Amino acid sequence: MTTHAQFYLTRAAVARELAQGSQLDNVRESHLRAAEAWDGFAARAMKADSMRAQELKRKAADADADAEGQVPTAVPLETRLQS
Repeated sequence: MTTHAQFYLTRAAVARELAQGSQLDNVRESHLRAAEAWDGFAARAMKADSMRAQELKRKAADADADAEGQVPTAVPLETRLQS
């Protein structure tokens, strides 16, 4: 997990703590909405990390195949976008 994802998760936890300590309903709801948004940012950051790791593995495999004189593996764009 990157520092970005960890930061987003930390901010979500802080927002939830603020929501628990809020006496006013509208303030509590605002903090809970913020927590949901931070969770969404974290999920996207983790997905980007995963896709980046997959791409690095593919490039390493292509570099190994190229070093051995083989044809690099082609991954259709649709397959990469579905992950």
